[in-house]
Order: sequence, then C-alpha cells, then structure tokens
Amino acid sequence: MILFLFLPALIFESAFNSDWHIFKVEFAQILIMAGPMLLVSTVLSALMMKYILGYVGEFTWTACLLYGSIISATDPVAVVCLLKELGASRRLATLIEGESLLNDGTAMVVFLVILEIIEGAEFDFWHIIVKFCRLSFGGPLLGLAGGIILSFILSRIHNNGVLETNSTIFVSYLIFFTAESSGLGVSGILAIVFLGLYMTNTGKTRISAESEHSVHHIWGYIGFVAETVIFILSGIIMGQRAMQEDTQIGPIDYLKLIGTYVILHFIRFFVILMFWPLLRRIGYGMSFKQVILCSYAGLRGAVGLSLALMVAASDKVPRYIQDVILLHTAGVALLTLIINATTTGILVRYLGLSRQSNLKKQALHSMSLKVEQDLDLNIEKLKENKHFHAVDWEHLKDDVNMADIKNKYKKYKNLNVEGPMTGDDFNSPSRAHLEPTYNNQNDYTDSVSDVTGRGSNADIEKQARLPRENV
Repeated sequence: MILFLFLPALIFESAFNSDWHIFKVEFAQILIMAGPMLLVSTVLSALMMKYILGYVGEFTWTACLLYGSIISATDPVAVVCLLKELGASRRLATLIEGESLLNDGTAMVVFLVILEIIEGAEFDFWHIIVKFCRLSFGGPLLGLAGGIILSFILSRIHNNGVLETNSTIFVSYLIFFTAESSGLGVSGILAIVFLGLYMTNTGKTRISAESEHSVHHIWGYIGFVAETVIFILSGIIMGQRAMQEDTQIGPIDYLKLIGTYVILHFIRFFVILMFWPLLRRIGYGMSFKQVILCSYAGLRGAVGLSLALMVAASDKVPRYIQDVILLHTAGVALLTLIINATTTGILVRYLGLSRQSNLKKQALHSMSLKVEQDLDLNIEKLKENKHFHAVDWEHLKDDVNMADIKNKYKKYKNLNVEGPMTGDDFNSPSRAHLEPTYNNQNDYTDSVSDVTGRGSNADIEKQARLPRENV
C-alpha cells in the first residue's frame, strides 16, 4: 500500500522538475554518488550499528545491512529549495537533487534483496547478482519505454490540461505497478526516475504550453501531500509502538539515536571524500566547500520512511528489528529536518556558495536601469490617455519608486570583468558598465549555467569538465 500509493508521486514529481541540461553533464558524478558511494555508505552504516552502537543478538548482520540501505537514501528537498532561494549555483542544487533521485532507486534495490533474505528467502551469490542486475537495468529500460508511450499520448492531446495531467498520473502509476507487481521483477523506483527524466528532456515539449504550468503545479501538490502523509503515518506508528507495554525499545535506544545522527554525518563526509579525487575531475567538478555542503545536506526523509514502514508492516521480520529500524529512521529524518534543514543556509553563506557571478550581478544592475527607464516611458504614454486624466501621477511614481532597487544594485555597476557584450545595452548612454567580461573559462561557464541553467554550447561543457588548472 505504502509502496504503490506514495513512492510514484514522490519520485516522479522530483524527476519531472529536474534540470536536464545540467543533469546530463553531471550524470557521471550522480552515478558515482548514487552507486558506489551508496554501497559503501550502506556497509559503513551497518558496521556502525553492529560495533559502535552495539546492536547484537536478534539484530543480525543482515538487519544491520537492511538499516544501512534505508538510511543511505537521501531526501534533500528542503536543502535544494533553500539553495535556490539563496541564489546558489543551480549546478550544485541539481547535483544534490540528482544524487537523491538515483540513490533512492539504488537503495530500494539493495533494500529489496536484503529484505527477502531476512524474510527467509534462500539465495546463492549468483542469484543475488542476477536479481540486482535485473532490478538495476530493467527499471530504467521500462521507464524509458513508458516515457515514449506517454509522449505519444500527450502529442495527441491539444490544450486540455485535465487530460494531460491525468495522462502523466496514469502512466506513472501504471509503470510502477508493472515494474513491481508483474513478472518483470524490475525496480519500480528506477523506472519512475527514468520516466521523469525522459519527460523533462523530451516529453515535456509534448505538453501544451497552456497546460504545462497546471501540470507542474498539480504534481507539486501531489508530491507535497504524499510526503506529508508519510511523515504523519510514521509518527502515528512510531508513537503507537512506543506506548505499547511489550515494546523492546528503551531509553538507551533513544541515546543511541543521537549517536547515529552524529556518526552518519562523519560516514557521509568520509565516503564523499573517498570519491572526491574522481568527482572533481568529471562533470562540472566539485570543490572542497561543496564536499562539506553535500556532507551536511544529506537529509533523510520520505523515501527512507517509506522503506522503514514497509519493514514495520512485514510479518516475517522480527518485532525488535522492526522497532529499531523504525526508530532510527524516523529519528534521523526528524533530526536532519530540524537541525540540518534550518542551519544549511548559514553554512552556505559561510562557505561563500551563495555568491552570485559577476554576469548575474551586472544583469541585475542593467535590468534595474531598464525597468526604471520603462517606467518613465510608460507613465508618459499613459498621461496622453484621456481616461487617466484624474490620476495623481506623482503619487503613482512614489508608490512604484525604483530608488531602493536601483541603490541595491548600484554597487554592481563597475565590476572588473572582461569579455564580449551579451544582450542589448538597454539604450544606456554608456556601455562601459554593461560589458560582461570573464577572467577565465570557468567564470564564463559558471555565469552561463547560473543565469540560463545550461552551458552555452558543447565547447563550454567540454571546458567545464576539465580540472580548473587546465582551463
């Protein structure tokens, strides 16, 4: 019930709203973070449960690995929204969000294999490998097929927001149901991820321009409701179990929860640092400041809670294992939302990752001049209209005074940047302050991706993949 009702909405909404042009450049980085990094994090989290927190006896090695696969699934929705509000690079936000998308699928694959072992299924080594490969590669293929079908359906609908929205919802749930309940035996989450990525790249153009806004808003609402309900269900089930007299969760487990929260940050930092030499040389690269932010921004949320609720609903998993996994998953999710999500903005500002590029600053200054100029011109035109003869124009100009905005961006007027002019000069008497210039190729690439969300051409993307010292 939890799997089929909530996960398709959560995953598709996030994938459908991703930025494909940045995602494709960072795809290799995202694969590393969602693949090898997640597997290492799963093992280290299992070691933490066994040797540091001291869960032994009924909480077996397999149970430790099961918890490791659940807690390794990140859900940094709050952090991504915060990065966008602070004006941080869209590349960094897309990297964090893309990692969350794919590692949800990878975590689900590992989770399903381990859960079947705990429930008593007999697997040999090769059977596990075959099952893992079928889940990992079959899901994306099914998702791409679903994307082609959905694109064809949308191309046959013209300017009908209700049908277009219903089509995306119907195909998303159909693909997930086919993946999880048919004889295919592939990963439903990975199928939905690749369905959403296909739609954001190719299928989105099949949606009518008049309907696109409503489709995105409805999916945003569906995702919000699904995430809210999952948190409510987790709180109700956790509270109900904690109040039962036969519960095996004691005060020591709540103290261990605090330790889990702290240690998971060190694990994530260590794992990212382990792969950093490779991550900094591919895609758009990764600075050490970004390593620190990614380590701190690994919030846990709805997907991990969904997997924990699936464990709690299984009759074949011992009650003690259910309670410990649910406690630590819900507790870590709550702590990351209360602490990490509310303090990430401070860390972003401290690290200087919210500073805007010179091109964006000059664009803001130029636009403030243009808006002020257009305001005066439009007021003069309106004065000539006999229907507005009773308007108090001085009072109107005071109400829409541009002085504050102009003064805010005035400091960006004479930035020392070199390079060709881009965009018009807004009929300014002097172009000197509008000449965007770039100290190096990385400055140019940063500016273009910040303003447009994509590189300007293949050469820029190629340069952006090179180490900074080679540019």
